[in-house]
Amino acid sequence: MYDDPIESLIHLHQDGAFNRRELIERLVKYTGSVAAATATVEQAGLLQAQTQARPAGVSVPEDAPDINPGSVTLHGEGGPLYCYLVLPKVTLPRPAVLVIHENRGLNEHIKDVTRRVARAGFVALGVDLLSRQGGTDSFPDPVAAGAAYNRTTVEGRRQDMVSCILTLKDQSYVQGDRLGAVGFCAGGSNCLDLAINSPDLTAAAVYYSITDPFPPSSTRYRT
Repeated sequence: MYDDPIESLIHLHQDGAFNRRELIERLVKYTGSVAAATATVEQAGLLQAQTQARPAGVSVPEDAPDINPGSVTLHGEGGPLYCYLVLPKVTLPRPAVLVIHENRGLNEHIKDVTRRVARAGFVALGVDLLSRQGGTDSFPDPVAAGAAYNRTTVEGRRQDMVSCILTLKDQSYVQGDRLGAVGFCAGGSNCLDLAINSPDLTAAAVYYSITDPFPPSSTRYRT
């Protein structure tokens, strides 16, 4: 999450949290006028409506015949851990992938990404790292969800991700020695942190990290 609220709103818009009109309406609170908000949008290169970033046909609906999605609650060290589990309708067991969301929580976009992972033939689990804050569903506004994410801690998020990996490893429908993770934006940093701290993780895809997982003083290198 960006420290500057204007940069944060622009980032949320770029990620598809709300359209350009709503972006300007939200920016007025900080700029004082529609003219100033529009100028801010223009300076960010966003005056023209953005081209749809997601090609048609990529999304996977919940009722797709080749997947079996559903909400599950795991036991986490900090309490109930809300997740979105999607099983592919193929011969099991299969490798599993933990899907780690951006700073807006386990929203509908990330659930769609989780279904895409399952369509590719993996057991897919989307973790809600806002579970300790009451869960993403408690924050329908993406800005409020981002504020809730800022109240989480590195240690707490790590514990919740490790709990997911350990749970997946123990499931009969998962190949426990083939566990991966993918993270987006803030989730990229969490994905790197998990890769460093979970010996059970065999693959990690980061899109993208905002922190350096290997500071000069770090001794936690993995080969």
